[in-house]
Amino acid sequence: MDNFYYYDPRYPQYPSDAYNVPGSLQAYGKPGMVKKTLIDPNDAVLLLIDNQTGLFQTVKDLDVMTLRRNVVGLARLAKLVGLPVIYTDNVPDGPNGPVIPEIKEILPNAVYVSRNGGEIVNG
Repeated sequence: MDNFYYYDPRYPQYPSDAYNVPGSLQAYGKPGMVKKTLIDPNDAVLLLIDNQTGLFQTVKDLDVMTLRRNVVGLARLAKLVGLPVIYTDNVPDGPNGPVIPEIKEILPNAVYVSRNGGEIVNG
């Protein structure tokens, strides 16, 4: 994943470098410029909740194909950058239906958490 650089006011020696192009190596190593990663797979996770075929039919603010493409895009991005993924469903044998198959196809090693009756945390 590309890195970005931002200006750290604690080191104002190079204020003109504060807006270098993302991923530019030109600023790296100069005082005042700090290298950051947008998403670090070591301290992040993608949580996909209830991406089920039946529930997709109830979404009203975008069409089902767009919603499906968005979820599949997130899954592909997670795979590409090595981001851990957890996915859940709720009553997959009922009207909510199963999780869309693309998630399991794209992310066969994703952690699956079954939820009974809508609970995410037991306790």
